[in-house]
Amino acid sequence: MAETVIETRISNLFLISGAGNNLDTANMAYEQKMKLFRAISKLSYDFTLLDLGAGTSFNTIDFFLLADSGIFVTTPEPTSIENVYRLMRAVYARKIRQLLKAYHFRALVEETEARAKGATVNNPEYLLSVIKELEPEKGKIVEEALRAFQLKLVLNQFRRQDNPKMGALICRIIEKHLGLPMQFIGNIAHDDLVHDAVCQKVPFLEKYPHTQTAADLKKFCKYILVARNTGEGPGPAEEALEKFAEMGGNKES
Repeated sequence: MAETVIETRISNLFLISGAGNNLDTANMAYEQKMKLFRAISKLSYDFTLLDLGAGTSFNTIDFFLLADSGIFVTTPEPTSIENVYRLMRAVYARKIRQLLKAYHFRALVEETEARAKGATVNNPEYLLSVIKELEPEKGKIVEEALRAFQLKLVLNQFRRQDNPKMGALICRIIEKHLGLPMQFIGNIAHDDLVHDAVCQKVPFLEKYPHTQTAADLKKFCKYILVARNTGEGPGPAEEALEKFAEMGGNKES
């Protein structure tokens, strides 16, 4: 894995590109996935960010659960918000499965489905309630593990007519119905210039540093820095992210 890392022009910021992946990478076998997990965990960097695609496949969810902190990015549209909620429920159910032994999980699923048809698939929170009722100790462990998730939400392509409180509202709904604490990081403004930068294959922050979208991205990066700050001063990873946040304001970046 370390041999696939390439340098970027930002100091202390490195990249592993997926451009050369095989077509069947998304459907890798279990053994391949576990080998990849171990390789990622051995990377000698302060922080590793995994950019995952949309969807609720087991592989996507397992990579999401590999991280210490997960950031959901969606747009302020009903279908997109529904998809994020569906993904969160899938993450919820998958985490419960990981915490319990396979045979134990199957027995609880059968009991849950006997009580309410389709509850396991459509209502993983109901599965947790059954676990807590039948085996309070295991239920407590599962519940604490779920609440330990560091989940964050970002609304992308935010337009002026959209409700600025929508993100906070979504987080409250998630916590109410799934019991998963979630932080709303903020909105990233829609800008057609993003499309222009992508087509020209240049960093958006470098080409258009004085737009509202650029300001939102810088604010987002600084929020992450503050959240991860240990009080001991910035390390190489923090310095790299700080440079990324300020990119465009300083030509030397």
